[in-house]
Amino acid sequence: RGGRPAAPATTRVYLSMIRALAHDLGREDQVQGVRVPRHEPGPPETLTDTDYANLLRVPDRRTLAGKRDYALLRVLGDCGLRSAELRGLRARDLRRPRSNARHYRLFVRGKGGREREVPVPQAVQRALEAWLKVHPLARGVGLLDEQPLFVRLGRHGHEEPLPLSAVGVHRLVRRSCAAAGVPERLSHPHALRAYWATHCLEAGVSVHTVSARLGHVDLRTTARYAAARPEQIDEVADVLDRRHQAARRAGDAM
Repeated sequence: RGGRPAAPATTRVYLSMIRALAHDLGREDQVQGVRVPRHEPGPPETLTDTDYANLLRVPDRRTLAGKRDYALLRVLGDCGLRSAELRGLRARDLRRPRSNARHYRLFVRGKGGREREVPVPQAVQRALEAWLKVHPLARGVGLLDEQPLFVRLGRHGHEEPLPLSAVGVHRLVRRSCAAAGVPERLSHPHALRAYWATHCLEAGVSVHTVSARLGHVDLRTTARYAAARPEQIDEVADVLDRRHQAARRAGDAM
């Protein structure tokens, strides 16, 4: 860890393992003084709006790789997918749920093989359309249903465009974050998922809706993203002030 102490949650895991080992060895007396500290996890640290805007400026969208990278970052940051879910996307997973639907949706297979629908904002749709027009497997006629949405781009034209690996996605995000000036601790795909969840909740989307779109089984997992932050303390008073002002205006108008 570069000399840094372990996170509180990691410390709890290590101490619990030591106590369990001592119990199995019949040496409970050796760990009687070991106490596992209580730890209430706070909200995950995430990117700022400025970080995300800078990140989206990094890909050169005039190039093949830039179109792919921009679409990939958009899907992570504006749809909240896990890296594995993004890598598992196929052409058939991007479609309208019905002919008159306003938005396209991604039909995502998450943990446990559970499928969920994730709405695709128009900016993401435009990014995907630009990428799919030049997708190496499209060959001018479009992708087949089972072909991967995102592929690696070989240095030589004859290399087969295989699906991206976990390492490939991580490197792409880390490289883009470094170019955008995003802190190293946030230079990973899950930070973009946290960005999506946090900003949806701050915008007033219900925690139940966000949880369903994230594919969380336990609502408590989603609730972490909605945990109170020190900079938000005054927001309660601001909301009540606006409410009281509206009430006074309504009273004056009567």
